[in-house]
Amino acid sequence: MNGRGSVYSFAVVKDQRLVAFDELTPYVVATVRLEDAPDVLLRTNLPGVPIEQVRAGMPVHVWFEEIAPGCFLPQFQPLGDEGL
Repeated sequence: MNGRGSVYSFAVVKDQRLVAFDELTPYVVATVRLEDAPDVLLRTNLPGVPIEQVRAGMPVHVWFEEIAPGCFLPQFQPLGDEGL
């Protein structure tokens, strides 16, 4: 898999009930369609991407954030000139 895809849909979370997420709100929850497997839709987020730049169809690529020793979480960011 090449790690590329596009934003299929997204929602902006502005209200939540978990104190641990207070500093992250608002944030984007996105559904990404993978380029190499178009029947696969992956729910993810787009950390560091300004909310106003997110759009359906936006090309993205995966990167892996180590959230604990040896535990990696797939994240997505804009591909090419999109966004960051």
